[in-house]
Amino acid sequence: TRLLNTIRGLPADRVPVKTWGVDPTKEPRNESFRPLHELAWLCDQMPGWGPKGLPAVALNAHPEIELTVSNHSSRHAGYVEDIHVLTAGGRRFESRFLRGLSGEPGMISKHMIESPEAMRDLLALPFRPFQPPVDDFLSAQDRLGTRGVLMAMLPADPIYQLQILLGSERLAMWSVEERDTLRSFLKTYGSRWHEYAAYLQQQGVGPLFGYVGPELGIPPLLSFSDFEEFVFDIEKPVLDTLHAGGGLVWVHCHGRMRGLLERFAAMGVDCLNPIEPPPMGDITMAEAKSLVGQRMTLEGNLEIGDFADLTPDAFRAVCERTMREGKPGGRFIFGQSSDPSHWLELPPRVLENYRIFVEVGLSFGRF
Repeated sequence: TRLLNTIRGLPADRVPVKTWGVDPTKEPRNESFRPLHELAWLCDQMPGWGPKGLPAVALNAHPEIELTVSNHSSRHAGYVEDIHVLTAGGRRFESRFLRGLSGEPGMISKHMIESPEAMRDLLALPFRPFQPPVDDFLSAQDRLGTRGVLMAMLPADPIYQLQILLGSERLAMWSVEERDTLRSFLKTYGSRWHEYAAYLQQQGVGPLFGYVGPELGIPPLLSFSDFEEFVFDIEKPVLDTLHAGGGLVWVHCHGRMRGLLERFAAMGVDCLNPIEPPPMGDITMAEAKSLVGQRMTLEGNLEIGDFADLTPDAFRAVCERTMREGKPGGRFIFGQSSDPSHWLELPPRVLENYRIFVEVGLSFGRF
């Protein structure tokens, strides 16, 4: 397909145009999004797939582990607090999440791990690997047919899983004060994550795999040396395994990429998203292409905020500039820096600018 050829660095008839997070095979969240779903059919589809029954924590599917969820009212209007309690072997772990009643973005209000002792207890739980059936992946790919490629989404990477358990402040502090505790989790979970990815591939899932999370292992939260130990060294063996089986790997990482593009390419990432331009990022698409454009496909470069903030004429100019910088030499997917899910109702200007995005992508992207 056009997408797979582009990710592999092979010739394609045009630059793929991707409406990230808009899956037209599914019902829109409300009627304001329906025109966007209809528009997405004109684009190149790369929906994500994940199996049912993903374990509550650390890819541990042991039957002794029980998770209960209750909720309480919150002092924040329009929100409730979901209380997640995980128990096994006499150990108890609790996290809390503020959930918007109308679909608003939420937040973790209490993280599950608050001490090194709790982390040691978590890693000491009885373990059974998660090995789900994958029949629905194969049937979903059949339904998608030639309209795109289904991406098997791995759970968020080890550094992101660690941040979910600890929170950003504790992660940053422990990277100095409890570094061996972090290493213990990353080694354990990284091994499970590797085995899970290999299992999916052995079951016929693929060729495209994707995941999110390296952005939690880069400046300003952590350092470049932390990235080498906590991201590169943990994840490269997983990518090597997937590549050995004929797989391709898509990675999502927000942030300032100028000092990291070469390392992602060396890690074996086949497609990196979203390559944000200044001022959110620190590198233009033209500069990024000059650094790694023949070794790694680059996706994105349109800030999602611009869809709401720019007038149609200004937005068209941004789209055309992005296409001029990304198209030469191929290995570029025209897309957004994020999905539109943070809008509860899709604003008319956002829809209008999505139409411009698709128009520019289809008309300017031909080789």
